[in-house]
Formats: sequence, structure tokens, C-alpha cells
Amino acid sequence: EVGVLARHCSGGLILGFSQAVAKHVVLKPDTAREASAEDVSFASPWNQLEAGILFALRIPLLVVCEQGITGGVFDPGAGEHYVNHIDLDLLDDERHGLALRSTIHRWSSDVWNHYRAF
Repeated sequence: EVGVLARHCSGGLILGFSQAVAKHVVLKPDTAREASAEDVSFASPWNQLEAGILFALRIPLLVVCEQGITGGVFDPGAGEHYVNHIDLDLLDDERHGLALRSTIHRWSSDVWNHYRAF
């Protein structure tokens, strides 16, 4: 169903907010890079699926996530999309809002160009 709907989109917005928190987690177990971490937040696994489908369809993506959400689509440089980590405590800060608005403006231009290409 996500794939069917995505074919009718000219842009995608992925919102990565904490859906689960692990008090203690082992990362990359049984490898040379094994590490442990405390209070790790995880977004919805659906974020990765939806972003992957939109990316495969070459639809402009804007990824917005709260601080502490990482992995896959939320990692900077993970793909040709905008990733904007936001601090929920600073949403009212004008400088923080300006950076987000600037990113949205660039992404919306890409969305408009994709829409016109149809």
C-alpha cells in the first residue's frame, strides 16, 4: 500500500520522533565494534520502509528527526536527501526555526520540480 501511494507523491516527509527507548542496549554485538549505550531512542521502523520506497522512486525527501534519533535514513550522508535534526526544546528559538525553514524551502523547490516533471 505504501508503494502504491508513493507513486502519486512528488515529495516525502519523514518525521523521526522517539517511539521507544532502551535503557541499556548493546550495539553491534559480537563484532570488533561492539559497544553499549544507555537511554537510546528509536523511531518507528516504518520510517525506514517509507523512506526507502520514496528514495527508490527518486522522490525528493525531507527527513526531520529529534536529537538522538540515528541510523539508516537519519544518518547524515545516508542518501540524497535533507536530514534535519531538531532540538524540541529549541523550536521557539528564531535561529533554529530559520535553519529549518531554509531546509524546507530548498526541499519544496525540489518537490515542485518533481511535480512539474510529471
